[in-house]
Amino acid sequence: MAVLKDRLADHPYVGDIRGLGLMIGIECVADRTTRAPNPQWVQTVMAAALDSDVLVIACGGTVIRLMPPLIITEVQLLDGIERLC
Repeated sequence: MAVLKDRLADHPYVGDIRGLGLMIGIECVADRTTRAPNPQWVQTVMAAALDSDVLVIACGGTVIRLMPPLIITEVQLLDGIERLC
């Protein structure tokens, strides 16, 4: 999660990155100050991720959920993050 937080810390549409273990949620907002939800951005990211061969799902319409398998290698994980970011 630290790698994601470092990569997305200044992104204008990321309100929060939270999770436990390998299950991570990236909250998408239209404005970081008001934290207004941005479901359109979730759909945009999901489509771009799929085009990059990274499978993600939406949670609640405003959160991108990452749930890699427990057998993922560090190399695969970092490659997926690179493709997503």
